[in-house]
Amino acid sequence: MCLPASRFGGLSDPEERRAAQGILDFWSTELVSLLGAGATDYLPALLAPFDPTRAVTRAADSSSPAESIGDKPHDLIRITAAARLSRDSAKQSGYLLWDKVSIEQASRFRDMDSDIADLVKASENAVRTRTVFRVAAALVGLLILVVVVFAMLLLGAERRRQQQVADQVEYSHLLDARRSSWLRQKLQLKNCRGRTFSC
Repeated sequence: MCLPASRFGGLSDPEERRAAQGILDFWSTELVSLLGAGATDYLPALLAPFDPTRAVTRAADSSSPAESIGDKPHDLIRITAAARLSRDSAKQSGYLLWDKVSIEQASRFRDMDSDIADLVKASENAVRTRTVFRVAAALVGLLILVVVVFAMLLLGAERRRQQQVADQVEYSHLLDARRSSWLRQKLQLKNCRGRTFSC
């Protein structure tokens, strides 16, 4: 089944025709998914061949300088499909948009479709939550690192203090041993001199 609408029959640019056919394919799929779809709804909707008499020139379109949705139809189709999948999956994380570029692209169409608006909002909230979680995890990791470093410094200081105490005790024992040796030698010398005098 071909679509003979003048809007599409006048498209000559291959890129525009592919985009228009993509729109037809998407909405044809949506149509057959509805309850009560008939046999004719399963027939593919094909773009009508190019008709030069219905061609729309760029000059004729120049009266409307504002950007239209048709400038990026493939983006709209992709984002609409993503929004439907997100809705049907109860907004599971695997169907959300996780990068800034995709969210910005979807935001351009959020006012056109409530599902797209919900997808953008859920994606923004998910990205914000993930960012907060990552910052919190980084802070916790930094706090643990600080605690470990502080504990290692305390342990090192305690070991140095114990070593200093041990060195002081050892030095005290050495002084006592030398003092005792000196006293013995002095006593022996005194005794020897006493014996010599008495002799």
